[in-house]
Amino acid sequence: MPHSNSSRISDSPLSLLEQSRLSNFLADYNLEPEEVTTLVEPVLRAKQRCQKSSFYIQAVTTGRISFLASNLTGVREMQVTEAASHWLIGRAPTCAIAVSNPQLSRRHAVIGYSAEGFYITDVGSSNGTWVNKRKLSAMERQLLQDGDVIRLGSLRVEFFALTSDRNCEIGSDITCC
Repeated sequence: MPHSNSSRISDSPLSLLEQSRLSNFLADYNLEPEEVTTLVEPVLRAKQRCQKSSFYIQAVTTGRISFLASNLTGVREMQVTEAASHWLIGRAPTCAIAVSNPQLSRRHAVIGYSAEGFYITDVGSSNGTWVNKRKLSAMERQLLQDGDVIRLGSLRVEFFALTSDRNCEIGSDITCC
């Protein structure tokens, strides 16, 4: 069951903008329509980018707002988190990304965003967190790159990242972390 601070959406642009909190927090930050398109398109394409797993986490930031979209909840729909700087992943229903998988701890890992970029930290999970086949120590922070494979217990997840600098012109401002 997803956390109350996230919403499930289907993979159509209209549904993404009308049925999720994404439209609310994009509006709260006075983003131009072109900027909204820049942020929404990667979210809608994340599933098609998957090559090593059927699960993904798409991270998006403008420098002012950051959010995650994922299909880890076990439903056919995508889940979008609220704008934040860090998101807890685990089995607990209070997690930003709540995953029903016995291999995950109640509070398994945190994905965060800082000046260096997106990162993941294992928060003392029972079955471990790996990035590209390297196991993280408890509380170790590992920077994430677009295309990294994260393993939470036995669950493999592809990580995709989009960073958009609002101070640049639209069209030239997208870089993958």
